[in-house]
Amino acid sequence: MAEVIFQNLIDRDKVKTVQVASAGIEAESGKPMMEYSKLALQHCGEKFPKKEHKSTLLTKSMLKKYDHIVCITRVHKWQIDMHDVMKNVYVLSETDVADPYGGSIHRYIEVCNHLQKSVGELYNKLCKM
Repeated sequence: MAEVIFQNLIDRDKVKTVQVASAGIEAESGKPMMEYSKLALQHCGEKFPKKEHKSTLLTKSMLKKYDHIVCITRVHKWQIDMHDVMKNVYVLSETDVADPYGGSIHRYIEVCNHLQKSVGELYNKLCKM
């Protein structure tokens, strides 16, 4: 959900110098976005990209490719820091974003709202410098 939200902000402001990608530390590559994620994003007013989102497993080459790495939790940041990436690695917000997987649609909407706020703050910090 965070990738869609960030990409929508970039599209809104027509930012050409930023590329966004999403990958998970324990993701199974190639899986479609969870239905509740789609519904939550719709409920929160986010528009979907033309290309369908597929999950991607985070790789070392991806860590080297991007200038900024944004983690959803402090544990994810710690796991990435263990690879000595030597990049700007951030945690999205001071409060870890709990994975809504297995939760109700209300939980997904709650997480989407949290992501909109946190991603918006990060966007303003990184893209409007």
